[in-house]
Amino acid sequence: MTTPNTERQSEIKKFLDLLFEGILEVFAETDCFSNEPSPSIFLVYAHKNPSVGKAYDDKAVQLIKWLKDVRSKAFSDKSLVPGLWATREEKDDASVHDILSNQFCLLPERSRVAKGKKVTSVNKVILCCSEVLQSYSEDTRMHGYTNELKDFYSKAEGKHQDIEAIREGIQTLIRHYRNKEGFHHVITELAFLDIRSSRGESRHDIIPVVFNGNGIEYLRYFDKAQTVWLKVKNDPLMLHPCQGCHKLFFQVLRRLYEKQERSISELQTYYEECIQSLLSQESLPPRETFMAKIESKKLKTLDRLIYDAYATCRVLLKDSPQQLGLSSVPFGGNPNFVGRESLIKDIDEKLTSSEYCQRVALWGLGGIGKTQIALEYARRRRKATPGCAIFWIPAISVATFEKAYLEIGKLLEIPGISDAKADVKSLVQEKLNDERTGEWLIIVDNADDGGVLFHETSPGTLRLIDFLPSSPKGSIIFTTRTRSVAVEQVSAQDNRIEVAEMSKIEAKDLLKKILGETAVDQEPEAIDELLNLLAQLPLAIIQAASFIAKTAIQLVDYISMFKSSETDTIKMLSENFEDLNRYREMKNPVATTWLISFEQIRKEDPLAARYLSFMACLLRENIPQSLLPEEKSAFDKTQAIGTLAAYSFLTRKESTHMFEMHRLVHLVTRNWLKDQKQLAIHTDNTLLRVSALPYGGHEDNKIWAEYLPHVIYIAASSKESDKWQARAELLDKTGQCQRSLGQYRASEETCRQVFDLYQTRLGVNHSWTLTSMNNLSLALKYQGKYTEAEKIYRETLTLLEKVSGKERSLTLSVMNNLSSALSDQGKYTEAEKMCREMLALLEKVFRKEHPETLNVINSLSIVLSKHGKYTEAEKMYREMLALLEKVFRKEHPDTLSIMNSLSLVLSDQEKYEEAEKIYWKTLTLLEKVSGKEHPSTLSVMNNLSSALSDQGKYTEAEKMYRETLALREKVSGKEHPQTLILMNNLSLTLSYQRRYTEAEKMYRETLTLREKLSGKEHPETLTVMNNLSSTLSYQRKYTEAEKMYQETLALREKVLGKEHPKTLTVMNNLSSVLSNQGKYVEAEMICRETLALREKVSGKEHPDTLVSIRNLKYVVDKQKKNALAEDIRQGSSST
Repeated sequence: MTTPNTERQSEIKKFLDLLFEGILEVFAETDCFSNEPSPSIFLVYAHKNPSVGKAYDDKAVQLIKWLKDVRSKAFSDKSLVPGLWATREEKDDASVHDILSNQFCLLPERSRVAKGKKVTSVNKVILCCSEVLQSYSEDTRMHGYTNELKDFYSKAEGKHQDIEAIREGIQTLIRHYRNKEGFHHVITELAFLDIRSSRGESRHDIIPVVFNGNGIEYLRYFDKAQTVWLKVKNDPLMLHPCQGCHKLFFQVLRRLYEKQERSISELQTYYEECIQSLLSQESLPPRETFMAKIESKKLKTLDRLIYDAYATCRVLLKDSPQQLGLSSVPFGGNPNFVGRESLIKDIDEKLTSSEYCQRVALWGLGGIGKTQIALEYARRRRKATPGCAIFWIPAISVATFEKAYLEIGKLLEIPGISDAKADVKSLVQEKLNDERTGEWLIIVDNADDGGVLFHETSPGTLRLIDFLPSSPKGSIIFTTRTRSVAVEQVSAQDNRIEVAEMSKIEAKDLLKKILGETAVDQEPEAIDELLNLLAQLPLAIIQAASFIAKTAIQLVDYISMFKSSETDTIKMLSENFEDLNRYREMKNPVATTWLISFEQIRKEDPLAARYLSFMACLLRENIPQSLLPEEKSAFDKTQAIGTLAAYSFLTRKESTHMFEMHRLVHLVTRNWLKDQKQLAIHTDNTLLRVSALPYGGHEDNKIWAEYLPHVIYIAASSKESDKWQARAELLDKTGQCQRSLGQYRASEETCRQVFDLYQTRLGVNHSWTLTSMNNLSLALKYQGKYTEAEKIYRETLTLLEKVSGKERSLTLSVMNNLSSALSDQGKYTEAEKMCREMLALLEKVFRKEHPETLNVINSLSIVLSKHGKYTEAEKMYREMLALLEKVFRKEHPDTLSIMNSLSLVLSDQEKYEEAEKIYWKTLTLLEKVSGKEHPSTLSVMNNLSSALSDQGKYTEAEKMYRETLALREKVSGKEHPQTLILMNNLSLTLSYQRRYTEAEKMYRETLTLREKLSGKEHPETLTVMNNLSSTLSYQRKYTEAEKMYQETLALREKVLGKEHPKTLTVMNNLSSVLSNQGKYVEAEMICRETLALREKVSGKEHPDTLVSIRNLKYVVDKQKKNALAEDIRQGSSST
């Protein structure tokens, strides 16, 4: 039973945890610990081992969690450290490789002359001491290992060995020792720390933490005098022991982040004040009251921290008023400025130096907010250090630069600055280089054109950038649209800051500033959509908000206009608006802003301009580099891509060969091309380039899967192109790729476009038109639209026979496809007749082993098998196989295909063992020839699984089904038709094992995916419905099963017809479920109808007919027994 004291302690802990979580949130919001200068941290601790002692691993894990909550760069042996050479591979020694990949970061930074890749070394290490760690460290069994490891590393470093060689050497040592008594991975970490601390300067970076444990004498490399001991003890004055852990965390933060002492102290004081508030009360306050109080105090503390963050970066304001420094900033403060706090803080930290003049470059897309960030920083800098002079230099042109310098000279009251012959730039530079002038900040804005700052009027003359001062009392901020100019302006990489789009929260806040909170809060979904459309670009947001405010248009109406057409969107992006914080001589609209960059790119890198134009004709996302037009020079191609990336028009997806264009840049570029009368030309060029798309298939699937979305886009946008033939060929390839992906509806739509193009341009009798009709029929057939497919096949065949004759390859191909469509509808006699006719024609022209002949023989064998003529089908397959093995090698794809088909017909005859044997042989050869993931290999694996299941080898069958399903999902995706067939088959095997609940769940998932992919009426959808109904019946859910059977039967009759074998299968199953419910009269009626149709369609001897006879006999016998039982019962009653 819980005592009142225990309940109070539990409640106190909840209060303290809430308080501490609030503090962690403040740390996270102020972003104190995640900026680039902040140290990376690794925690070393021993895992739980009660047989040795206390590990306090729970406290170590808690410490890691808290560090991550405050957004510090903390890692451990369980988290992948970014920047390392190692990858997580699934191998026998994966655990060694995995852990070692993280442990390497404990080693010190390597010397400059070391070979190979660099290993990322963390800046700080927290060593969580414990009884377990001490026991491992003092265990003499592992001293040999640690000494060997340290000796090996020392020698390798001495020889400046390649890091890969060091890695291999250490892994070899670990493999040797890891199975020996006393080995633990943390011992490797201790050895690495020993190596790290041997470099004297690294010792103070290792922070020992003692959790109520022993001392740290066993750690030889620590100097007691220099070590800060952190212990958690239970203090009688504490409300709860968790306070000790909280205090410990504050101490750890102080050791890690010495520069953040003020922030840490502020929040610890806030924590202690809240504790004192609780101590002063006799009973605990209501939780809501306590939360409201700490929330209010938290917000005040947060505001104070953010405000002080900038003031404390500079000298503190003195009590007496200071004289304001000079200023040439042309704009007032921006009342609508929001967010960007971490950026401004980063700028301030980088510009703080008493040794030399620091420079920072803000670079990014036009309209991203670089000038406004610089302006806001200048405002805060002036507030923090009023005596600092702030000078603004627009670098739009040489004239604007020189004019700004003259104004600065006048503000500084430089003698003779206004003289006609004065060297203004040299005089200003000399004055600002004089440290007696005092502190100053220069903002060189819009330094986009390298020709302005870096142009030499004549050889040997100074450039404008050479006139910038370099006094340690000053600092300079550049804003530019291009990374390449930023590199020229600022040599230190860390001081080149890329300005990205606003966060979603910042973008919303900006809208609220302009439109008001009420307007924004009333339409939250519309706001999210609008910000997404505007790519969270500040200039675009301001422009849109200005238009909305001026016209009083509703947000949803603005969005509708924006999305309606490219023309309307461009008009809206080109709409001018009033902005007091931008140059009057420069136009404000987003579209106009980027035209400057477009012209600059066209001037400095024509190939980059061509690439930009090319990509504007594609989808803006996932653009493969291989799709870009080929160039003779790889250097030129790389440079052109670099130029577009430098302007932020293009970004490379991390660790891929894919690019992405900014949403609005893509749109504006298309409009720019349209205005230049160039869009149609570039569309045609792009159309010709993407025509390199392969015709689907497995071998090139990586290429066409990447190209396909762009191909569809260019095909849709080139409808007016006079390159109609290239477009038709591209659409034809697209349709076949879509078919390879199982996107049959999309393939049908594409094939119809191809047919319409060829029919319009070439007429219906042209071979290309007739080929397109054949492909369209194929797309219809795969969707189960057999009647429509048959109709078009017959039309195509009639035209082909008239134009080309019966013996032409295309004619025979159409005949073969038509026979398949007939077979799918259960019209086996007609299909067989057509196959035999084709075979007779082919044998006149080709030998038996010719691919076209083999294809028809295979089709005929399939029809015979479906018709129940298994013996004849088997004989035909064996003859083909003998012929192929004689003509080709056993590994030939045609041979393997026939082996697979022969196994299928053997299974149909219940010759499972022989079928299984051939399947295994086929699979072995296919894996060797085509690989494990080839569709043909997966098809045989599926068939083999079925053969195993048919023999009752359910466990083995399930295992293979699951393996095949995993591979199929990897190769084709979750929603591919073949994936869904596998899911259906696996469900069937689960059902055979009486795992009905599991089977039902998978059937329902398969049915949902199948309906989404193929529609409710597709034959495969109906197959899943039939199988799901059976599983429901097995679970005695007869009512639900009957209902689904009835629905399936109605759809099968509609799609396939009353006499189709699959329709008759459902009728048979429905009669069974009716019988199981005692509805014998109704069941008998369906049984008799099924039997009559089976005899008509398949004949009296067909296996399916025999099944129907047995079912009817069962129902009749059941009724007779019931009648007899009733007679007996009545006789007994009368007696």
